Amino acid sequence: GLLMALAIGLNIWLAHRLRPPLSAMSLEQQSLDRYRMSVAPFKKWVLLAVTALVGLIAGASASGQWRTWLMYVNGVPFGTKDPQFKLDVAFYAFDLPWYR
Repeated sequence: GLLMALAIGLNIWLAHRLRPPLSAMSLEQQSLDRYRMSVAPFKKWVLLAVTALVGLIAGASASGQWRTWLMYVNGVPFGTKDPQFKLDVAFYAFDLPWYR
């Protein structure tokens, strides 16, 4: 969750930082510029809120996979090869669930 939050936060920050400069040409754009100016003081808080929300959602989604991750990281070979693919049977018990 934290890694996803950092990636999303960095992307939002870069997109905001590298956006083209705005120039109001029409009446609608002038109204939009006034809105942007009124929201500008809160953009840091909006960035933090969006980043935290994405981190919470990603963390909640990944929290159900902790057992699969532990089996993948700590899996040991069984010493028996699969006759068709010539892979150790531990691949099907430990690695394949993580790759899915």
